[in-house]
Amino acid sequence: MSKQLTKTKSLAKSKTEANEAIQPKKKERNSAIELLRIVSIMMIIIHHTIVHGGLYGNQTNLLSRVLSHFYYMGNIGINLFVLITGYVLLEMSPSLKRLFKGIITPVWFYSWLFLILALLTGVNMTQSDILIAAFPILSGAYWFATVYAWTYLLFPALSEGLKKCNNYIILAFALASAYFLCIGNKIPNFLKDVTTGGTGLLFFLFLIFIGVYLAKTKIHQTKIGRIISFAALIGCFIYLGYADAHNINIVNAPQYGFQVLFTTSIFASFAGFNFKSKWINILASYSFAVYLIHDNVFVRNNWIWSKFAITKLFPHFCGNSAWYINEIFYAAAIYLVCSGIEQLRRMLFNYVGGLIKKRRATA
Repeated sequence: MSKQLTKTKSLAKSKTEANEAIQPKKKERNSAIELLRIVSIMMIIIHHTIVHGGLYGNQTNLLSRVLSHFYYMGNIGINLFVLITGYVLLEMSPSLKRLFKGIITPVWFYSWLFLILALLTGVNMTQSDILIAAFPILSGAYWFATVYAWTYLLFPALSEGLKKCNNYIILAFALASAYFLCIGNKIPNFLKDVTTGGTGLLFFLFLIFIGVYLAKTKIHQTKIGRIISFAALIGCFIYLGYADAHNINIVNAPQYGFQVLFTTSIFASFAGFNFKSKWINILASYSFAVYLIHDNVFVRNNWIWSKFAITKLFPHFCGNSAWYINEIFYAAAIYLVCSGIEQLRRMLFNYVGGLIKKRRATA
């Protein structure tokens, strides 16, 4: 009996080792891309410190004015986040389970959590506010999360289909999306816009096609590609100075060609590198939750930009000429605090999940 048991264990071990040898190891993420994911959310936070926090800084010199225009374009951060998704789409294994776990669950959790906290602390709200917070995906409480969730539903088909397409077809898809964006008054609103200032499903698909094209061609990693990327990035900053001098409004519509060029040049400049960092990859995994926490309507209107605004905590930072540097540190602090909150949520979910598994095992 003992010999038979030993033989059975030996066969099971050999089978496990064989399966591990057959299955490919999970590819470690490029930390340059993950760093850019962090940067994209930081840009959104900085944009919100201006829009909601009232910090616009000292505008006495050209550099300060150029950076204020750059910071104000928070949509570039959104665009980068979506373009990154397109870039890694063919390596993903999109599924409804991942949609629920990675997007829908945190959206509902934070929306309900801050709704309950707001009710407990006596925040004034209408029935409409409660309904919007109670059904965040359907109501568009987070316009970005809503459009991203709808886009994610297409990922399984897109991933499989685009793997079979050659580069010219993918480029054709991107150009077709751009064409339909240019005739925006003739397409349905849910494809074009979700809320004022938001971007729609079609624009997200346009950015995803660009990301997939770059991922398949790797043109940004060639020598000429890197030169063009950096040149375009520098050119965009120079144009910001030109726009400031000539009062050109370039910050309102995220689908403007300039913002697409700016987004792509930033991405290509980062993605041209390849390195590995465990800590950057961990911090980047919190990025979506950081967006959900800091831009929650109750957090935004009652806490972060009223009680903890940089203009109140550090008023001397706001009037000096280096305000744009202080903005980065403030945004980094918000990112780290929100990351800590998200880590607590994950620990809670893991603990509850472990308890459920134990009960099922003993049932």
